[in-house]
Amino acid sequence: EMKKNVLLSVFAAPFDNSTTEAEGALCLFYDITGEQEMKALFENVLENIEIAVTLVDSSGEMLLFNAAARRMLGVGPIDGQDHWSEGYGIYQFNGSPYSPDDLPLVRALKGEYIHDELLRIYNPEIDKQLILSVTAAPFVNPAGNFKGALCFGHDITDTTEAQKQVISS
Repeated sequence: EMKKNVLLSVFAAPFDNSTTEAEGALCLFYDITGEQEMKALFENVLENIEIAVTLVDSSGEMLLFNAAARRMLGVGPIDGQDHWSEGYGIYQFNGSPYSPDDLPLVRALKGEYIHDELLRIYNPEIDKQLILSVTAAPFVNPAGNFKGALCFGHDITDTTEAQKQVISS
């Protein structure tokens, strides 16, 4: 059966004899259509989940900033980790400002693992203050090489407010 719209990875090299003269060529074809479909599916999931996902390289440059991150933080990627606290309106849960070095994503760039740290977001670009539960970790590729940091944020504002109402009543 003949496939349509096949995406191929191709490797070609000369085929030499013992005198190093090229006698021909070897060409390998690998069907990566399914891999591209999986990549597209993964990208679609990242853009449509209700979890903020950010990925930065080892220098702190944003590589991934999904739609949920834009909604929760009120703006898109901001260059320079020294500007993240102010630009995104990130405060500690108790309301005090974060120093740029204490942000979960910055700490993950330094090799620290952060689990369920609570942040308050006071950004004028969004309608209300948000409470985010953030997990961040260094990003290491399958070969074990450090590549940057990954951060996930869950909006727990409604849950936190409901808990406060139950406690106060």
